[in-house]
Amino acid sequence: ISSLIIIFIISSFYGTFNEAHFSTKQNIKLIINYSWLTTSFLFFANYYKEVAQYSKLIEKFFLWIFGLCFFQLFYKIAALGLWTAPFDGSIESSVSGYILQLVPTIFGDVNTKIFSTKVAFMLIMLITIRKIGYVENKNIFWLVTLGFLFMIYSLGRTGQTVYTLFIAALVFRNIYSSNKFKYLKPIVYVFAIIIGGIVVQIALNSFFHFDLSSNADGFSRRLILWVGYFRNIDTIGLIGKGVWSASYFIHNELGAAESDFHNVFFNINYEAGWLGVITYLLFLIFLFFSLVSKKFPLYWMALFIPFFACINSHYAGYGPDEMIYLANSFNLLTFLKNK
Repeated sequence: ISSLIIIFIISSFYGTFNEAHFSTKQNIKLIINYSWLTTSFLFFANYYKEVAQYSKLIEKFFLWIFGLCFFQLFYKIAALGLWTAPFDGSIESSVSGYILQLVPTIFGDVNTKIFSTKVAFMLIMLITIRKIGYVENKNIFWLVTLGFLFMIYSLGRTGQTVYTLFIAALVFRNIYSSNKFKYLKPIVYVFAIIIGGIVVQIALNSFFHFDLSSNADGFSRRLILWVGYFRNIDTIGLIGKGVWSASYFIHNELGAAESDFHNVFFNINYEAGWLGVITYLLFLIFLFFSLVSKKFPLYWMALFIPFFACINSHYAGYGPDEMIYLANSFNLLTFLKNK
């Protein structure tokens, strides 16, 4: 992490020569967030047992937050009469988050689509601490069900994708670890893949409503950003162009309103260069793969896959959501490895 911070600082120093895109605020944000993450790793590595003693309090804290989010969302849905909106495609993806803003937001981000990804991350942590025995209550059925309801009605495709991938990875992990039907596991896997494919097809037709012909569609706009990145990939150097240079490029060269490429690897590559993106990739590999537990296999996968999917369609690489998720993942995986 320290190496990544140093690379970003060097690239930012390089960026100071271009006052058009240099941002003091974003540089401070990056240093503070990565410094906090480093401190969190050091703390959890040394005090994970002490943190586990407060697991009940942590669980209740997450449950209360999710409860507030859940009731607020469905109050908005009821007030606007949008009970069929997730299924009939009557609301375009680009405006769904803003329509729900017509009802005042008391708790959380006013854009429900953005907020759904934050809630998905929180649910992953909450379900994981129950599933791994971090707390005594291991009943997750109703929590998983309510989580799916929230994701469906939040109308946020990134949140829906992140949460669904986590549950799918958890199911795969449970099948892999089970001693029941040991010799039938290949058949179970094939059956699970078939069922999963059917579910994905239903989800694509019923919930996601992609419209690549419209620039208003969120995925369509991402494609514009990604094409712009690849067309300019030959201009990226070893160090990069500095923090916030991606935002400047997107606004002025691509004429788009987004402030990043909606892909952490593309964004870090553009701003911190090839050295930055390689360092970030090595950091993720070290974080998740070095904490693999032989006693509790594949929990790292259930935490890594949804995060990896998310950062390939969302975020810039140094936001608080990513830092909090990575810190909590480190804590839970450290707890499992030493359990």
